[in-house]
Amino acid sequence: MTRPQRPPASWPDEVQRILQDPAASFWLKGAITSALQRDPTDALLDAAVLTAVLQRRAWEGRIDGTTRAPTEPIVVRPPSHLLEKAWDELGAEDHKELDTWIGSLLTRLTER
Repeated sequence: MTRPQRPPASWPDEVQRILQDPAASFWLKGAITSALQRDPTDALLDAAVLTAVLQRRAWEGRIDGTTRAPTEPIVVRPPSHLLEKAWDELGAEDHKELDTWIGSLLTRLTER
């Protein structure tokens, strides 16, 4: 996928750039299109889980030689203002539930 010379003006511009980019995969375009039909916070949280799973798969494949993979784990972080906004929209009970869920997910991923 080609990179723009300067950052797009807004996230809709970024979406359009990716959807129109002939080098972007059909899978990525489909995932973006699907995610845009969902609640943005839910889609962001699911994308974080997907990133963790795919990162682990690629990393372990590199170690056992079954796949080409990066030489070190890829860390994808959404802009912090988006995380702060999503966090602020959640209530205290949701914060506790999310913290517990993330903790258990990280524990399971590191135990393997």
